[in-house]
Amino acid sequence: MGKNYYSAVMVAGLTGFAMGSTSNAMANMNSVTEKYVYSRTAFFIVPIVGSLFIDFINIGIIYGFISFLS
Repeated sequence: MGKNYYSAVMVAGLTGFAMGSTSNAMANMNSVTEKYVYSRTAFFIVPIVGSLFIDFINIGIIYGFISFLS
């Protein structure tokens, strides 16, 4: 992601996403940006990747496990 402030905010979002959901990612990024400065890039990329693309990947994984177990 790089070595700048925007990548640090995205890593905060990734940490929140790893804790459970996209809403955690948004809360983590919000807490970082309240102290420093708002990051439009991070608030645009993280929710799209977290909620849209990951759902499609999860569908494939679930379908694969169902096929494997049946």
